[in-house]
Amino acid sequence: MSYAKEFNHLEYNVPDFLLQNPVWEDVSWHNDVCPRWENYTLMLAVWVDCAEPECREYEDWKQYTVCEVLTHGGDDYYLADETLFATEDVNILAAWLSLHETYVHLENAAAALNNVPVPDEIMSDELHSLLAMVKERLEDLKTL
Repeated sequence: MSYAKEFNHLEYNVPDFLLQNPVWEDVSWHNDVCPRWENYTLMLAVWVDCAEPECREYEDWKQYTVCEVLTHGGDDYYLADETLFATEDVNILAAWLSLHETYVHLENAAAALNNVPVPDEIMSDELHSLLAMVKERLEDLKTL
């Protein structure tokens, strides 16, 4: 699928990082509200709505909306109803996605450290502190 084929691509300001990064798959479908990209490593979906708010199907949607991709197992993916993040600013979107990716990697590192027979308490404490800081910054970005 291609957003350019499924939607009038002139109405959308699709960020280059969604178009040029192979981990973001264009899953746009004409029956959807607007184009969408999914990242199955981060388990996120990014909706890119019309640049002009008056052209959007839902008046309360921002231009960029992020939600979680869930799975029943295997390749059976569906979208969570809850919005994780939404913004009108592509730079804030990029910052949030980058920070979220960092958070996921830190979470994986903390989980791996917990599986070590004798975990390093100092390292574990540092990872959990970093996780808390990153999570706080992710929340801060929601207010910009």
